[in-house]
Amino acid sequence: MKRLSSIVIACAVALPVVAQAEKDPFPISGQFTISSRARHSTFSPTEGDANFGAVGARISASLFYAPPVVKGVTVYGSFNFTKAIYESYQRAFFQFQTQPGITQMSDLNFGANWNFAKLGPVLFTTSLDNTVAFSNFSRALGIGFSTGTSLNATWIAPGGIIVSAGASAGINILETSTAQIDAKRAPENVRVSGADLGQANQSGTTGVNFGLNYQPVSGLFLGAGYFWQNWLSAVVGPDDEYTAENVDSELPSQKGFQSSGLFHGTSFSVRYQMKQLGGGAADAFNEAAGDAGESWTDHVAFGVSMLTFRSFYDLDNTTISNPFFDDTPYLHSGTLYSVFVTGMM
Repeated sequence: MKRLSSIVIACAVALPVVAQAEKDPFPISGQFTISSRARHSTFSPTEGDANFGAVGARISASLFYAPPVVKGVTVYGSFNFTKAIYESYQRAFFQFQTQPGITQMSDLNFGANWNFAKLGPVLFTTSLDNTVAFSNFSRALGIGFSTGTSLNATWIAPGGIIVSAGASAGINILETSTAQIDAKRAPENVRVSGADLGQANQSGTTGVNFGLNYQPVSGLFLGAGYFWQNWLSAVVGPDDEYTAENVDSELPSQKGFQSSGLFHGTSFSVRYQMKQLGGGAADAFNEAAGDAGESWTDHVAFGVSMLTFRSFYDLDNTTISNPFFDDTPYLHSGTLYSVFVTGMM
C-alpha cells in the first residue's frame, strides 16, 4: 500500500545507521507454518437452512534477511496457499477467499522492519509493508498493489508483561474503482445485478492497535489485543458495460469520497514460542523470552487463538458492537478460531 517515494524516504532515513553494525553470521532465516481456521458459525445453530460456517487450511512460508551493514533492519517476504475444507455460500467473507476443492495462492507480501530507537525498556519500530495482488479475490476486486507504513512501540515491563501499541496507514493502487463480480463463479449474481456492484473498492486504510502479553513461564505467552480500523474509498461510478441498469450514478454511493466503514475487534491467544523471526517487535519478544541456547525449542512454535473482526456499529448504526465476540443472532461469522504449528530455521 505505498508509493515508490515512501520506499525512497524509508531508505534515506536508514542511512545514518549503515556500516556500524556487527556482522551477523546467519543473516537469512525463514519459517514454515501450517494452520487451520474456522468461523464460530460452523459450530453454532442457524436460522432456517442458512449456513454461514467455514473451515480453511493454510500453508505459509516467510523469508527474512537482516543486512549485516544496517543495524536494526529486517527485510522480509511471505506468501501462503489456502484451501477451504468446508465453506458455506457466504463466499465473499474476508477470511476465506477460495472455495472447496480449489487451492489458491495468496497475495505476495514483502517489506522491511526497522528498530530505530530504544529508550530503556521501550523499543520503537517502523515498517514498510507491500502487497502484490496474486489471489483471485484481490484481482476480482480490482486491487493491483498495496503499500503502507506503521509505527509501533513495545514495552518490556517487569513480571513477564509486554505492552505494545501502534498506528498504521496505507493505500491501494486500484485497477477498478468498484468491486466486480466474478462471472465464472457467480453467473446468477451477474444476471441479477450486473458485473459491477457500484460498491466502492477499498482505496486506503488507517488503524490503531493495542496489545498485552503475559509470560508466566519462559516461552509461554498469553496474549490479548484490541484493534480499530477505518477503510477509505474514493469512487466516481462509471456508466459502462459493467454497471447494472438499476444503478443510479447520481447516488452518494456512486460518487465522491467515502469512508467505507469502521471496524474493530479483539484477539486472544495462547502460544509457546521461545523465538520469533522478522525483526521489529519480534526482537522485544525474544528479549523477554530469554535465551534457550541451541535448544530445539528455538525452532518451533505452536498455539491457538480467537479473533473477532466486525463493524464498529451494530445494525442500528448507533450502538457500538461487541468487539469480543460476534453476537449477531444466528450468524457469528465475525469470530474465528485458529490453531497453528510453525517450524523456524
